[in-house]
Amino acid sequence: MDDKTLRIALRHLPRGYPHPVLQFDIEVWSYNVPIMLIRHSTTNIWRRKLKDVRLFNIMDFDIGGPKSYKDDFGKYDSQAGIITIYDNNPLYAAMTSRPSPDKWDIQPPAKIKLDDSRRDLKNTDSLGPKDVAAALQWNLGDLKHKETKTVEMVLAAATSEEEVIHLLKRGWELFDKKMQ
Repeated sequence: MDDKTLRIALRHLPRGYPHPVLQFDIEVWSYNVPIMLIRHSTTNIWRRKLKDVRLFNIMDFDIGGPKSYKDDFGKYDSQAGIITIYDNNPLYAAMTSRPSPDKWDIQPPAKIKLDDSRRDLKNTDSLGPKDVAAALQWNLGDLKHKETKTVEMVLAAATSEEEVIHLLKRGWELFDKKMQ
């Protein structure tokens, strides 16, 4: 870790497997700006091909804090690939990614449940007012042994929707400079 970047490596050991099958390398950068840059790399460390790998990012921004959890709104712009959470106070949080997500969802946090019977987000385009979380899904597909696939994300916070969209664009400029 340098003074502005946090690097985390995690290994996934599914129940019933003798060894980990995936490694997640996560880099996070933020410094004196209301922008967070995230690079998430998924690597197959199992000796066989893994099929139909999916990556999820779920954020509960809790705009307005504990006294106003139930008045948040969320919306997803499928053309721009931007998910935004806001409420009646002047704070907007948004996230976007490269590549664009395959699926997304805006639901109360406890309702975003994924398991063997439901492996995909619901593509809810808007919801609120209520306690909402924002979720993005990328279908990484099959991963051969030692193959890596990467998703890059920008999260931003601002006092207006226009400003948060501007910060997301600035975030991609920073990403290309800082996350090489």
